[in-house]
Amino acid sequence: MSSDSSTNTLSVPWKPWEAVLIFVLTWIGVPLFILSAFKYAAPYDPNINTFLKGVSSNDIAASFQLTVLSAIAGMGLIWLVLRKYKVGWSTVGLRKFNPVKASLLVGAVFVAFFFLAWAALIATKLLIPGFNPDQAQVNEFTTAVTGNAKLVSFFALVVIPPIVEEILFRGFIFPAFSGRVGYMFGALFSSLLFGFAHLQANVGVYTVVLGLLLCFMYKRTNSIIPGMVLHMINNYVAFAAIMGK
Repeated sequence: MSSDSSTNTLSVPWKPWEAVLIFVLTWIGVPLFILSAFKYAAPYDPNINTFLKGVSSNDIAASFQLTVLSAIAGMGLIWLVLRKYKVGWSTVGLRKFNPVKASLLVGAVFVAFFFLAWAALIATKLLIPGFNPDQAQVNEFTTAVTGNAKLVSFFALVVIPPIVEEILFRGFIFPAFSGRVGYMFGALFSSLLFGFAHLQANVGVYTVVLGLLLCFMYKRTNSIIPGMVLHMINNYVAFAAIMGK
């Protein structure tokens, strides 16, 4: 596979405000809408009531179902924008790429990320009193360490987020801003949103760094797929470390 050098990676028809709107809807609006709709329907279906109780108690199966539903709905919103402008999924970076160049870039960026993330965490600790770079990332998926629960956590942490987040942040938000106000601002803004979306200070710091590197990879390869691979590798390393404790 080879990239099409004639394609302008950062040229997309949707507006920056549409990109921000889709982010807000995907990250906040969709989960709230799903839970509200299910809450309304719960008195009529005991299975829905069981699901809602599971979500409120951080049950891994219910949380995974909500994750999948939210991901599908979020991608559906992006599809509606693509349909509005009569463009395909290649416009968000799902394109062919040079596998040799991409493999070398994934390896180099992965190594660079560890050094840059470490430096960013140390700098933040020096600048912000009370910042804890070693704070554990704890949620319903990080506590599942055996059997089927571990497999569910693997998909919830390693497989689904890189696909959804690369399409949303790098494929949709990044070019919407870069094509109008410049590559650097687009990379920074989309990466800050990416860090904010993780809702934990130390995780946010290194995901901003990761976001910037993923924007760089997208620009160099003309595809978000290599970035998805790197994102999955990063998440798997974190997953393995958490599950190994």
